[in-house]
Amino acid sequence: MTNDRTKSFGETAKSLARNPLGIQTGEPNFSVENAGLPFGETRRRVTMPYMVRVPAGRAPPAPLALFACMFLVLTAFTLFARDPAYRSVSVDGSGQLHIVLDSGKEILPRKTQGQVSFDAALISADSRTIGWLVMYPFPAPPGSDYRGGPIAGGLAIYRGGRIIHTFTTQQVFWDWQFQHGGKQVAYSTGPAHGGAAECVLRDVEAGRIVAHWRVTSDTEPPSWARNLRQ
Repeated sequence: MTNDRTKSFGETAKSLARNPLGIQTGEPNFSVENAGLPFGETRRRVTMPYMVRVPAGRAPPAPLALFACMFLVLTAFTLFARDPAYRSVSVDGSGQLHIVLDSGKEILPRKTQGQVSFDAALISADSRTIGWLVMYPFPAPPGSDYRGGPIAGGLAIYRGGRIIHTFTTQQVFWDWQFQHGGKQVAYSTGPAHGGAAECVLRDVEAGRIVAHWRVTSDTEPPSWARNLRQ
């Protein structure tokens, strides 16, 4: 055993004495990095681990400080990205809608094409969403002298400073309300005279219909439709 170790150490010492620079011999290599070496010899490549350069005179940032900075940035982004809160909403005598933000700023939305006024404006329970009925002129038949009042032809849902949905009907809106803290909206529609014919429940975020119920059916109204005017 001792002779084998002595032999191994002796061979290693002889190898270093013959090749102190760690040069490998092998096939001829004429690359630039091997310039100046005897024919058939190449230098060993040493791969250094990746390191981050830090400017002179500055200490690398502590992990705790980096974590705190990232937390503050994410918190600020979340606060600013959140939809603004609304304090109040009302319709004046001329039919103009007034929206007051929690900051005190007042917004007067513009009427859409063909719209004559706003009506039945409401705020959701979480104060993040507003809705109103879009009023249009009464569609009097040609040659008729009858001039009825405006009819509700659309339901607009407003959030984050813009209208995110406008729900329409082939008849008129009779009533509407927010439900489930503002996550859903329920409304009843029907002919201009005679009462509502159908109640609809929609998801505010996606705008899709969640449920509907016909007033003329023999079934009892679902809980979400019981307080709607029919």
